[in-house]
Order: sequence, then structure tokens, then C-alpha cells
Amino acid sequence: AQIAGDRYDLALRCRELDAAASVAVGCDDDFRLEFAQLCLAHAALRQDGPAAAAQWSLHVRERLARPLHPALHVLCNEFLAFEALQRSDFRTVFQVCSHTATELTRAGLQRQIALTLTTMGVAFSNLGDDAQAMEWMQRSLSRARPTGWPLVLGLALLQVGTVQCRLGELEASQQALNEGLALLAPLQSSRAYSLGLVYLAELQRDLKQPEAALATALRLEAPGPIPRSLDLRLNAMCVAALCLSELGRAGEAMATAHKALALAQPSHLAYHHCEALRVLATLHERHALPPPPEMKEASASLHYLLRSLAVYAPEAQHNVPPAVFDAIASEYARLGEGLQAYHYAGRARAASDSLHKQD
Repeated sequence: AQIAGDRYDLALRCRELDAAASVAVGCDDDFRLEFAQLCLAHAALRQDGPAAAAQWSLHVRERLARPLHPALHVLCNEFLAFEALQRSDFRTVFQVCSHTATELTRAGLQRQIALTLTTMGVAFSNLGDDAQAMEWMQRSLSRARPTGWPLVLGLALLQVGTVQCRLGELEASQQALNEGLALLAPLQSSRAYSLGLVYLAELQRDLKQPEAALATALRLEAPGPIPRSLDLRLNAMCVAALCLSELGRAGEAMATAHKALALAQPSHLAYHHCEALRVLATLHERHALPPPPEMKEASASLHYLLRSLAVYAPEAQHNVPPAVFDAIASEYARLGEGLQAYHYAGRARAASDSLHKQD
């Protein structure tokens, strides 16, 4: 089941876990039955997050409320952390991962420690705090490097590489991504390898190679034996739309961005929904395009930026990346609306200050 999971063959993983659960029932082994069931919950979460949360979240929380074997405790926390990451509930990610990392360190579980530290880094990266993201990614890499395990080490290298890219360290980013993708080459159906392709496409864009970046991003839409995760497909579509824009193909860029938006809207992926709207704002800023028919704002870019902010419910505004407020402030300033620009710049500063307190 673990090998199938590493290959992202989730159907085979579930069959093997069902078999393990059946054996545990036959042996009257409650611990291994619960372990198999929690692994099934993890597999379900990667296939359909909302459905898995509805089916398993209450069970996981009830288990955590009672005395629990450390291995089961870790699985419960990992479920809650990944589920929160998908919902862009970064505060919960930080809380759960901090506790999980402490428990894992006591148990000496290097693979799980590295993956948990990576999850922390991803949360900071999604919030736009690349300095803190790099700190957590480096911690993960230092744990993963001595093990030599391809999946764990490869993923750690990819995460370090993408943060280096965002920090402008493009040569170092290229080296880390190349090493990570080479390690993961035997697992080309895996989620980790697909993630590496997204990061490579982003790096190629920053290297002013839009044609190469577009080709890399489109690989995630190519037919394969195992469907790619929706969140990764949305990432790739946003990269592809920006590449098409840079190549002067504005119509195709808009079509790609609207396709991403149509897929993101009914999903639970708030971060990716927000990103699709921000890409549309960028396209309207770059090209002379017809305004959206429902637009009431002074510009199409502002229309989409305000929609990107509205993706997050009022009680979840602490999960909004500060860059969203910054972009809105900049657009209001461009339109000559200084009071609104000042207001959103203040919200950006407050969001950034709140983020730094999380560490």
C-alpha cells in the first residue's frame, strides 16, 4: 500500500489497505485495523478532499480526544494538517504540524518529520512568506538528505528549489529541481513528480523561457494512467495562462485562465481559486481585453482582485496571502483612489505582521 501511494496509484493503495484491514479483523488486531483505516482516510483525502473530510474528520477528532498509540496519533494529526492545507486554513496547519513534529522527533521517525516540515514550509510559501518557507524547507532537506529515500529527498529538494526561485536564486533553484526530478524519475505518476513539473514551469517562466514553461505546464494535462490532482492541474493552468500571455497569445491565455477558474470555483481549494482570479487580473492589466459583463469596479483588474479576496469568508481572512491586499492597494493607487489604496496597504501590513507571529 505504501509503495502504491508513493506511485500515486491510489486505487491500488486502497485495495491493499482494505486487505490489510481484513487481515487485522481476522486476527482481532484493533491497532492494525485502526492503522489501516486511518491510512484509507489519508488516501481518500488525496482523491476527494471534501468527501474525505465529511467521512473521516469526526472519526479522526474523536480518536484524538482519547488516549491513543503514538503511531495512530501521528496519522490523525497528518490527516488534519493536509486537510487544513487543502482548505487554505494555514493557522490550523501551523498548530497541528508543530505538535506533530514534536511527537515525531520523540519517536525518531525521519521520513514523517521531513514531510511534516515540508508541509509547514508549503503553508508559509502559500502565504507569500518565502523567508520563513525556506527555513522550514531547509530543515526538511537536512532531515531527508542523510536518508537517501528518493521520494522524501526528492520532494524536499523540489520544495527548496521552488522557494529559491521565488527568492530570485534561479541558478540554485535549477540545481535543486534537476536533482529532485532525477530522483523522482522512476515515480513519474506520483504527486511529487507532478509537483516538480509545476515548479520547473514556474522557474522557466522566471528564466524568460515562456515556450519551455508552457510545454512543461501542459505535461500535466497530458493523458496518463492516473489522473493528476486538481490542485496541481490548476497550478499548471495558471502558469500556462501567464506563458501564453507572454507569448502574445492573449485569447488563449484568457481561455486557459477561465478554464482554471471554472474548475476551481466548485472546489474546496480556496488558494487556487484565488490564484485563478489573480491571473485574470494580470491578463487584463497586460492586454486590451473586453471587460467582464458583471463588472461594476473601475477596472477589470480590480474586479478580479476583489473577487479573489472574496473567495475567503470573513472568518477566514487571516488565511489571505498579504500579496492579495498589496495587489488591490496597487490597483486602487493606479486608479487614483488613494484612500482605498491606503486602506488595503494597511491590511497587507497587518496580514504580514500576523503571519510573522505564526512562527
